[in-house]
Parts: sequence; structure tokens; C-alpha cells
Amino acid sequence: MADGSLNYVALEKRVSEYALKTSDTDRPGTLERWSFLAGWIVAGTSALVGTLIGGKVGLYIVWTGLAAELICFLITIVCLVRREWRTFHRPHELYSKELEENFHGYRELVRWVCEHPIDDIGQRLRYLRDRKLTFAYRFGVITGGMERYGLLPVLVVLYLQFKDWSFGDWQALGHVHIVGGLLLWMLVILYMGAWSLVRLKSRMDTYEVLLAEALLSKEQEAKGA
Repeated sequence: MADGSLNYVALEKRVSEYALKTSDTDRPGTLERWSFLAGWIVAGTSALVGTLIGGKVGLYIVWTGLAAELICFLITIVCLVRREWRTFHRPHELYSKELEENFHGYRELVRWVCEHPIDDIGQRLRYLRDRKLTFAYRFGVITGGMERYGLLPVLVVLYLQFKDWSFGDWQALGHVHIVGGLLLWMLVILYMGAWSLVRLKSRMDTYEVLLAEALLSKEQEAKGA
């Protein structure tokens, strides 16, 4: 029997340790994460500041922001391709190996949860599911199905930004009105916040899976006793 009652803080600690052991090769690196974040920040800031200043100075700011935005997103894409190349090269072999390695760590987590009383596990699971319902409603109101779209909003914004632009028409890049600049900046903030919420939701799903599996194991053990 584990020392102390089951709590979410201890569960998070165990899950974090498990994630570090199993996901180091698949997680985006520092350069990939920060280049993606920098691309969004530069895009919104340059458009807003350039619009507020106006004139040639504002146009130069927009040009600089555009170049930096494209460079940051290019770095992100290169890092993504390098990170995922092994998966595309030998998808079945690598994925089956990853599943096998992760399975043993997952079973260790379930066994640790099973060391706690069945009533405690059941109460934690029911409470978590109730909180997820509330979280899902608030999450949907703010971001909709952001986790379903992935990078699609980025492509949509880039399309809207350049759909009427022809190469060489640099003056057109400075014709961003104040409302458009503010909307772009708000989109940057909401998009980054949405992905933070996606990560939180994913972690809650992991808690739920572990608690549900442990509860099922305890119930089967009680029936067989």
C-alpha cells in the first residue's frame, strides 16, 4: 500500500517522470518551439507597430517583421521534418518499438495508482471527469476545436495575409489598417493560449486513463478474491 492518500500533485509528478523517459526523442526541441513562438510574436507585433507608426518607417517595420516571420516558420518546418523523418522513413518499426517501451512505463504508473484504496481512486476519477466537462465547455467557447485544426489557422492567416499580394509589390505590405493589426495581435495571443489549453486537456486525459485503468484493475481483483 502506498504511503498517504492519492492526490493529483503526486499523480502529476509520476506522469511527468514517465513523459520525460518516453518522449524525449519525439518532443519538439527548444529551437523548434521558440522559432514557432517567435514567428507569431513578430508577425503580430510588426503589423501592429508598423500600422501605428505609418509612413516609410512603418513600412520598413512591416518588411522586417515579414522577413523574420518567414524565417522563423521556415526554421520550425525544418526542425519538424528532421524530428519526424525517422517516423516517415520506418513508421511501423519505430512506432511498434515506441509502443512497447511506453507500455511498460504505463503499467508501472497503473500499478502505483492501484496501491491506493479503491474508494479513493473512484472518487478522484469521478471528480476529474466532472471537471473535464466544465473545462471542455469553457475551452470550446474560447477556441472551438483548436486541437483538431493544428497548424491550419497558421496557413489560413498566411493565405489571407498574402492572397492579394504579388511578388515585388512591397508597398502593399504597409497598407495594414489599425483594426487589422489589432486583430492579428489578438489572434497571436489567443492561438498561443489555445495551445496551452490543449496541452492541459491532454494531461487531464492522461490522468483519466490512468485512474480508469487502475479502478478497473481493482474491481477485477476484488471480484476474483
